[in-house]
Amino acid sequence: MQKDTSKRSVLSGNVSWSPPPPGCIKVNFDGALLHGGSALGLGIIARDTAGRCLTWASWKLNRGGSAEETEAYAAREAVLLARRKQWDRVIFEGDCTSLLTKISTTHTDYSIVGPLVVDIRLGSAHFESVFFSFVRRLSNSVADFLSCYELEGEGDSSDLPPGLDSVLLGDLAR
Repeated sequence: MQKDTSKRSVLSGNVSWSPPPPGCIKVNFDGALLHGGSALGLGIIARDTAGRCLTWASWKLNRGGSAEETEAYAAREAVLLARRKQWDRVIFEGDCTSLLTKISTTHTDYSIVGPLVVDIRLGSAHFESVFFSFVRRLSNSVADFLSCYELEGEGDSSDLPPGLDSVLLGDLAR
């Protein structure tokens, strides 16, 4: 099987989460500015074709930054998480079009997120198949929930943080 490492970005009109194709894992990521912008919240949720939570993560970085920079940190952590889990075929979804455009092009990015974009590109080169896709914020509600949660950790479906189960169910019901 030929490796598909094109980092395509696809604009989606979906207003709810949609499952990945069979054999793929979908990883949604989101970043949030916390405490008036003095901290960054990162949220990640990985699900299978049935919508089941395979793993989730929520971290707080005690540093300021822009909204795009926050999303870039979340995307980088999502790629690192997928690599740790040794998934081969991954679709990454986020709600920051400017970041996804930067990831999907081959141009050198000289902005503040440039080094993070390089990390994301290098990290995602290890997957058999990888896509980066834009989704509307409503389709990214679980990752958004986690980015604001400040849990400082990760887990799987056996240890969902309080409230996440209802957000997951609501996301699937739309």
